Formats: sequence, C-alpha cells, structure tokens
Amino acid sequence: MTLLEAYIITFTASFCSLVIEMVAGRILAPFVGVSIYTWTSIIGVILAGISVGAFIGGKLVDRFPSRRTLDGSFLSRG
Repeated sequence: MTLLEAYIITFTASFCSLVIEMVAGRILAPFVGVSIYTWTSIIGVILAGISVGAFIGGKLVDRFPSRRTLDGSFLSRG
C-alpha cells in the first residue's frame, strides 16, 4: 500500500464519520432539540468510537501488518 492510498482511506473514513455525526444530529433534533448538550453528546460518542477503533486497529496492525488486515477492518460485519 502506498502512502497516497493510506491518505485516501483515512480521508474517506473521516468523511464518513462526519456524515454520521450530521445525520445523528438531524435524527435526534425532533426528540431532544438542537442544543449544545445534544451536539456535545454526539461528538463525544463519535470521538469515543474513533478512539476505541484506533486502539484496536493499532493493536491488530502491529500484530498482522498486511493490506488484508486493513481491508478486513473496514469490511467487518461489526
């Protein structure tokens, strides 16, 4: 994998996380309103997920350093 491929994958994954954040805000707005607390909670949950994913992904890639590991992490059935 080239460095450019890694940058593209990272950019795409980050973009998808941002889209999920925005959609979550729109879905929750009719029920809990649009306040600083709502957005703080959404952002906190997303950041916690990114942190846990980066930790687990880092451990996996250190143990199994291959392109297949990266493909499997994005295509897992969660």
